[in-house]
Amino acid sequence: MDEIPTSAGPVKITIVNHASLVIEGGGVVIHIDPVGVSRYAGLPQADFILITHTHGDHMDPGAVASLKKPGAVVLAPEAVAKALSGATVMRNGEIRQAGKWSVEAVPAYNLKHGPSAGAVFHPKGEGNGYVLTFGASAST
Repeated sequence: MDEIPTSAGPVKITIVNHASLVIEGGGVVIHIDPVGVSRYAGLPQADFILITHTHGDHMDPGAVASLKKPGAVVLAPEAVAKALSGATVMRNGEIRQAGKWSVEAVPAYNLKHGPSAGAVFHPKGEGNGYVLTFGASAST
């Protein structure tokens, strides 16, 4: 776990696995791509869950169900929302508030490298990256 001081208070970041992490700050717990519920022993349940895409190493319905607090919000691209009941669609460019956090969905896709020639693992338009903002923005 790393702790980073910010203008709005400390932010704790815990890397869980591959793309899975937990971010805590401002009284809010955010899980990103939770996979493998046994990996989360001792970590807090989520107020918000962000899922990037449908691959099994990023979306684990059992982990999502086990790790969210009652009333937790799951934000995800449309492909995930079709596969995971209760997820709220967040499209590229949309910004939502998660307590003191601002969450912006941005495009996430590959231009090259795929399972076969001409194919990509993450096609344009199917996944989200997320930009999270907490506290004051940096000044130049």
